[in-house]
Amino acid sequence: MRRGGLIGIDSTLWNGAVVDAARQHDDTRAIRALNAKVHADERVDTVLLPSGDGVTLARRRSSLAHARRRAVPGVTVPRDSRRVWALNCA
Repeated sequence: MRRGGLIGIDSTLWNGAVVDAARQHDDTRAIRALNAKVHADERVDTVLLPSGDGVTLARRRSSLAHARRRAVPGVTVPRDSRRVWALNCA
């Protein structure tokens, strides 16, 4: 993805299952793993929109020299290829 490109990931809250430790379905674990991976990736800035079932937006940074990410407790982001759409922005 080019600098400034945007990825939108739908269903990142997964009906609340991602925060319920008792929910251990394969899909739920995959979304948790994606959330953790995107959150830790210093190449992107992310935001979780708690609308509906959750939408995460990740924008590729123009440079890693920019301010480092700050951890936000309890905020995570998932990846399921069926729910990912990409939009390259100018």
